[in-house]
Amino acid sequence: MADTETQAVEELPPSPFTFAEARVQAAAAIKALLFTRPELQDTPPPYLSRDYMEAEGCWIFFRHERIHVAPASDPANRAIAVSKKGEARQIGRASLVADYRDNPERAREYLQTISDHFIRHGR
Repeated sequence: MADTETQAVEELPPSPFTFAEARVQAAAAIKALLFTRPELQDTPPPYLSRDYMEAEGCWIFFRHERIHVAPASDPANRAIAVSKKGEARQIGRASLVADYRDNPERAREYLQTISDHFIRHGR
């Protein structure tokens, strides 16, 4: 590939992530989190719940309900946010976020906050 072609390819904007790609990223992030805990290293898939939330700027995915992590403050108890552009701040292309599944109103507010963050920062 000629230098001018390389430069042109590098200047292309990132392709938006699909839901399927975001789900793969989230599953990998949750697996990585679980495997930091010795007692959870043998946890078999699936790692993600079927439940997820979606807003304009991101999806939030949740750990599978059969996987219990103590204490409640453990990072493995978090949810995973993946931006619609496939970018985030923490684990690969996924971000750890609070898991408010037990409080639907708070969950919707938080989803919007995270989505707005990704949009505002172009992620």
